[in-house]
Amino acid sequence: MKKMVNILPSILNSDFWNIKETLNILNNSETKEIHIDIMDGNFVEDMAFGPKFVRTIREHTDLKLDLHLMIINPERK
Repeated sequence: MKKMVNILPSILNSDFWNIKETLNILNNSETKEIHIDIMDGNFVEDMAFGPKFVRTIREHTDLKLDLHLMIINPERK
């Protein structure tokens, strides 16, 4: 039995000044899902994105969002 592997485009690698254009390209591609890293600067040293950014992404795409939570106490966020 073959195992299906999904390779997802990551928003972290995009040009944030042109995020709407990036999402438009993804919306018109064959991808069905986007990967988003959520980092709080505590669980990992880097910081990237939060709820407001995810809401903005959601406003511009109906693609499935794969959220990678690298945060302390996610139930509080």
